[in-house]
Amino acid sequence: MKSITLALMVVLVMVGASFADQTNTDKVPIRNLSLVSDPQQCHSRESGNPGGSAVSSEAWKPDISSSLDLIGTTEQVGTTWYDIQHNGTAGRMIKYDDTGRIQVCWMNGLDNGASIRHVYYNMTDSSGWTWAATGIAVEASTRAGYTCLDVDQDGYAFVAFHVTINGINRSAVAVDFLPGTGAFQYWPCPDMSGRAIIWPRITVDLQGRCHLVNTEDDGTDYSSPMWYIRGTYDPIGFNMDYDEYEEITSVECIAADIAASRHSNRMAIAYSHPQTTLEGDTNQYNNDIYLYVSEDGITWNWDDPINVTSFLQPDTTLLPDTTAANMDTLRAYTDCSVIFDEDDMIHIAFTTPFYDALRGLISINNSLIWHWSEDQGWFPSLVADGWWGAVPFECGAWQRFVQRPCLAIDTTTGDLFITYQHYDTAEVSQGGYPQGDAYVSRSTDNGHHWSVGINITDTGVPNAPPGQCLSERDITCSETVEENALHILYIEDLDAGGAPQGEGTWTLNPVLYHNVSIDSIPTTPLMPEMPMHVPVVPEHHRKVPADFHLAQNYPNPFNPTTTIAFDLDRPDMVTLKVYNILGREVGTLVNSRLEAGTYKVVFDGADLASGVYFYRLTSATQMLTRKMVMLR
Repeated sequence: MKSITLALMVVLVMVGASFADQTNTDKVPIRNLSLVSDPQQCHSRESGNPGGSAVSSEAWKPDISSSLDLIGTTEQVGTTWYDIQHNGTAGRMIKYDDTGRIQVCWMNGLDNGASIRHVYYNMTDSSGWTWAATGIAVEASTRAGYTCLDVDQDGYAFVAFHVTINGINRSAVAVDFLPGTGAFQYWPCPDMSGRAIIWPRITVDLQGRCHLVNTEDDGTDYSSPMWYIRGTYDPIGFNMDYDEYEEITSVECIAADIAASRHSNRMAIAYSHPQTTLEGDTNQYNNDIYLYVSEDGITWNWDDPINVTSFLQPDTTLLPDTTAANMDTLRAYTDCSVIFDEDDMIHIAFTTPFYDALRGLISINNSLIWHWSEDQGWFPSLVADGWWGAVPFECGAWQRFVQRPCLAIDTTTGDLFITYQHYDTAEVSQGGYPQGDAYVSRSTDNGHHWSVGINITDTGVPNAPPGQCLSERDITCSETVEENALHILYIEDLDAGGAPQGEGTWTLNPVLYHNVSIDSIPTTPLMPEMPMHVPVVPEHHRKVPADFHLAQNYPNPFNPTTTIAFDLDRPDMVTLKVYNILGREVGTLVNSRLEAGTYKVVFDGADLASGVYFYRLTSATQMLTRKMVMLR
C-alpha cells in the first residue's frame, strides 16, 4: 500500500475552516452509527464465534518478508485467532530491555471463535526466539486477554492483563520467576466488591514498582470509572503486594496510557476525558486529552488534571453562523501514547476524528494524529493525515484511517518516533474492510515537526479473500531505540476487520516482530504546520497575549539568580514552582490568581546546589515545564 500525500493540502484548507465546511459524506449522526458502536457494545467483545467460516494460516502461509517494499525484517513469534488485541490504546506489548533481550506478549485465541483464550509471551535469547514461533502462556486462567508489558532494570517481565475469576473480570500482573525462564506466576489485583476493573496498562518505575491504569466495565450505558493501582514485587519471596485502588475519574473510552520516567521518579497518565455535550450528557466522541503527573511516583492529585488539548466548545451565541458557533471541530478519540524524553519532559500522541457538536455528526473514518509535549503547550504538531473524504466502506468499530500512535525515543540523539496504523483505501478485502499498514514518522526537533510517515510494511492485496489479507493491526513499539533500530510488534490479520465483532472471518493470524533500522526512516519531507484549534477565535474568546507561554529562563546557566517570564492568555489561578532532578519541590515563585498578561519573576537559587532544575507553570487547564541549570 502506497502513501497518500495529496490529501495534505486538502486537510490544510479544512482545518482553516474548522473542518465544518467540508462535505458531509463521511459524517454520520452520533446516534445512527452502524459500525462505530457504543462503549458497552465494544466492552462486550468477550463473545465467541459469531458464525461464518474459519480460515487457518496453516492453509496459506503469508510471506511478508518477500514483499519488495518491506522496510526492515520480520519474524513470527506466535499466532492468534483473536485478531483484536485492544479496544483502544494498546500500551506496549514489546520491550527491548536493559539486559539486551526483546520481550513480547499478546492475547492468543487458541481456537476458531477463541473460546479458549490466554495471554502468551516470547523472548529472545542468544539463539533467537526462545519458544520459536509459538510462545508460552503466562497463566492457566479463564478468558485472559488485553495484555501489555514492561520490564524492570533486572530483566523481570511484568505482564498485565485481565482474567475471569469466579465469574468476575479482574486485572492481574504476571512476573517471571527468573528473567528468561518463562516460569510465570500471576497475582490478581484486589477484588473491589465484584467490580470488573480491567483493561490494564502498565509501567515499571526505577524502584521496580509496577503501576497500572485500568478502566471499569460497569455494565451500564454511561461513563465508566478509571482506576489506578500500584504494586511492589518481591523477587526473593516471589510475591506481589498491591496498594489500594484509587478511583481517578470517569471515561467513555478505553484510552488511558501510563509511563514512568527513565531518569527520575516522575510518572504520567494520559487519557481521553469526556466533555459535556450541548444536551448535557457525554459520549465516546467528545473528548479532550487529559494528563496527570506525579513528581514522586506515589502521590497523585486526581482533582487537578491538565487539559492538554483544551478543545474550544461550541458557542451558541454565535448562531446562526454554525461554522463560527461550532468552534473547534476536532476531538480526541480512543487512543493515546505517553513517554518521557531525555530531559524528563512528557510527550503525548493521540488521534482526532471530526466532531460537529451542533449537528451531532462525527467522521466515521477520517482522522488525524497529533503530538503534544510540555514545551509545546496549546499548539500540538501534526503527525499523520488520514483525512481522505468519503469511501464506500467503514474501517470497523473503534477504527479510523490513521490511529493507534505509539511513541519511541532515540536516547542518543533525542529523535522521536511514532509508529501507527494506516488503513489503505485502495486495498479493501472481499469482506469490505480496508487492510492496514504499519507506518513510522520521525521528529528531529523534539516533536515540533514530523516527517511524512513511511510505510514500513506495504502489504495487502485488493479484494483479498479470507486467509489472504495482510492487515497489520495493534501496532506497538518498544519505548527506546536500541541497536540503531525500532522494535515493533503487531498482528498480521489474514482477514481485515475484527472477527470478535462480526467483521470478516476468523483466521489464525501470525504475531510478527519487526526490526526497522532508524537509518531507513527519513527526516523529510515534513508534515505541514497546521493549527489543531480554530485559527480565528471570536472576539470574546480572544485574550492578550495570544497564548499560554513559559519562556526559557535568562541567564541559563545561572548563578545564583535568573529571570523567568511567562504569558497568560486569560485570567486564571496560576502556580510557578521549581523542582530538583528528583522531582522534589524546592520553591514556589507564584501561587495566586492573575489577570491575562506578561509576567517576569526572579528566582534566587543561592541556597541550592549546582545541578539541573525544572520550573513548571500550571493553570487550571494547562501546564508547561522547562529545564534550567544552576552552575556555581
